[in-house]
Amino acid sequence: MVILGWVLAIAVEVVVIAIAVLFLNRFYRKSTRDIALVRTGFGGQRILISGGCLALPFLHKVAC
Repeated sequence: MVILGWVLAIAVEVVVIAIAVLFLNRFYRKSTRDIALVRTGFGGQRILISGGCLALPFLHKVAC
């Protein structure tokens, strides 16, 4: 019975990690060397020359 609990806990952790990876893959925007990003919305305006940001479509708008 203890082994079943451990297997269930590991399965839940794997599902949570997979959902987090899919979430970041979908909503993380990265600027390139040639194009800067401007993120507006919740939290004010942010200009990204290098790097990236998390841009949720219902809170932020990203323009190149």
